[in-house]
Amino acid sequence: MRKHYKRHYIQFNDLVFEGYDMIEEDDSEVSFKNNLTSYTFRHGSYAPYKTKGVLAEERSVSMTLKFNMKRIPCQYRDYYMRFVLGQLSEQGKLWAVQNNTLVWAYAFLSSYTEHADSRYNTIEADVEFTLPEGVFHKADKLKTFILPYDICDFVECLNLKDLSPCGQNGFGNCCLCVDEVKHPNNCDCCNCSDLTKDMALCFFNDFQSFYDACHVRYKVVYDCAAGKNLFFPDFYSSTHLGQKFCADCAPIAGILYSDTDIVTTGVKITIHGDLNDPYIEINGNGNVIKGEYKDGALEINPDGSVYYIKDGCIKCDPIPVSNWVVPVGMYYGWQIQPMNNRVVIEGGNCCGTVCAYIEVDALTY
Repeated sequence: MRKHYKRHYIQFNDLVFEGYDMIEEDDSEVSFKNNLTSYTFRHGSYAPYKTKGVLAEERSVSMTLKFNMKRIPCQYRDYYMRFVLGQLSEQGKLWAVQNNTLVWAYAFLSSYTEHADSRYNTIEADVEFTLPEGVFHKADKLKTFILPYDICDFVECLNLKDLSPCGQNGFGNCCLCVDEVKHPNNCDCCNCSDLTKDMALCFFNDFQSFYDACHVRYKVVYDCAAGKNLFFPDFYSSTHLGQKFCADCAPIAGILYSDTDIVTTGVKITIHGDLNDPYIEINGNGNVIKGEYKDGALEINPDGSVYYIKDGCIKCDPIPVSNWVVPVGMYYGWQIQPMNNRVVIEGGNCCGTVCAYIEVDALTY
């Protein structure tokens, strides 16, 4: 079997690019931030770098979308284009398959041009998305779900109607069900949020089918809450998402392996146990979170917020910023590099096991 490794876009928000023949993709270019100052009396230029890797500029992605209305039952065709335009107009996630990996990027529509010479029952449009971050994120395998998809599914969870001020529109207040024979008047037919553990990305390995025009179609759903509830229902006990490191009466030390392709600062650290001024060091850079934390979980987020989760509280008050201390010679936060990363965590008291759970937002260009 000939495998494909180039990036192929498959979905934007809830708009599935169903079928390889629905989309024509243009070349994608990445530009990088380089601030050079020319030397006056020596060769070359001064290039100041504060990070290990180069930093991407914002970028654009262009493609041509082809909407074949013959694939849709006649009674749904008018609604489909309303759905398409609604999804394209909202900021959201642009999903793609690249190198047998599911990736996504924050994106918003920057241009939309319909072709005047589109064939009968077909709408073709050139679209351009802006990716403000300039990078793609690798999908979290526990929080991302792959669902079988049919193009008619778009009407199931949308209460789409024909607004008719001259009389009844015939739809009432019920959702428009695709299977009207099976559910003729059942307003509970729209179970669109039912996710099961077997739908999770970690059990999916059919990425090559996305390159096939006749493949079984899928829809990507990202649901953080569902991932926690399905895999770790007792989230605020001793089990958390992320790679696990534990130790008894000694500093935690280990190797964190990451599949990120480029350096990332998207690190979430949750420490569970009896702690006093915990010191977290990754790849030689350490930060301290001042305070005593005995019976709950200390949660350090990539945005710099820190919470002490105790007694199952959902909306806990954040720990003051002044409690986050950066030792002399260190920098704020942590950087995760591709593959192996050295982790050291100190500050656990000899009163039981201390465990750390580290989640990494893996990135690629």
